[in-house]
Amino acid sequence: MRKCLIAISAALLLSGCGSAALPNQNPGGTPSSPGETPGGLVVKDQDNGRTVSVRTGERVTVELASTYWMIAGSSNPAVLRPAGQPQVRPSGSCVPGGGCGVASQAFDAAAPGTAVISASRNSCGEAMACSPAESMYRVTVQVTG
Repeated sequence: MRKCLIAISAALLLSGCGSAALPNQNPGGTPSSPGETPGGLVVKDQDNGRTVSVRTGERVTVELASTYWMIAGSSNPAVLRPAGQPQVRPSGSCVPGGGCGVASQAFDAAAPGTAVISASRNSCGEAMACSPAESMYRVTVQVTG
């Protein structure tokens, strides 16, 4: 019975809680418009590797589906500056150490230019190392006037 519960727990963990962010192909770096909200844009795991565009004064919020993500910030704070501190919101719906929840960070588009938002993680679930494709997150943000 114990082996069965362990197998079921592992299967549930792999199927949902520690969902991996795989790089999306974006041929030619064509700007995209994921998750537009009034006054801003929300980028998520599926936007990894993409280029997005916003206007000066708008907000870009990164929301990654694992509490293991460490959002490094903006490569160019003069163009895209942090709006507060990174947030981690665990969800109580998985086993301890499963990484269930969201890591997020908001950025304000301060000036025209280009900046890269990056994040990394070492763990993709309880005692599960990430592959190189699962451990890095990058979104290029083009800010227009």
